[in-house]
Amino acid sequence: QVLRVNAGATDVEWGSAGGFALAGSNLVEASNTVSVSADLISVTGLNIPAATPIIIEFVMRKTSGAAVQPAFGLKLNATVLAGSATTELVCFSATDRAEVAFVRMYIPPRVTNYLRAAIAYHTAVVVSDGTIVSATLSQNRDSIAKDADAPTAAITDVVIRGRSNSASVTLAVDELKVYTMPV
Repeated sequence: QVLRVNAGATDVEWGSAGGFALAGSNLVEASNTVSVSADLISVTGLNIPAATPIIIEFVMRKTSGAAVQPAFGLKLNATVLAGSATTELVCFSATDRAEVAFVRMYIPPRVTNYLRAAIAYHTAVVVSDGTIVSATLSQNRDSIAKDADAPTAAITDVVIRGRSNSASVTLAVDELKVYTMPV
């Protein structure tokens, strides 16, 4: 059920339609220590039509161990939107220290001429003192359809890709949630 306000009403009521809906989740941490982007964590068995907007949320962390900058990407079904060697998304620093991040991606309805309109918002902080890693707005957002258009077919799989860039650094992703929005 969702909480909604009726048009012209002064109070709220519980309803059964019209709000955000959790389409699927994966709450098991996945990690790697590789230099080539690979699938990390996924939610499968979805059926999200092209007209339905999608929000994807997850947390990430990198360990200390080397002065490298881990990167991540997104795959919908079998289509890599971002995650090749030149189009990965970055929210961590290249400093040798532990950092954590929150990422929210928005994918609007997938219609002709708007298939690259998807965007990611992210913020990373230093574990030891809470300092924000990306201090400016331009560093905290990025296009997530760099490699390819978002598919117009129903979305059945959401996959977060990533690479730590060093065998001495772990890149981990957890708490992956996929939400749909009202059409």
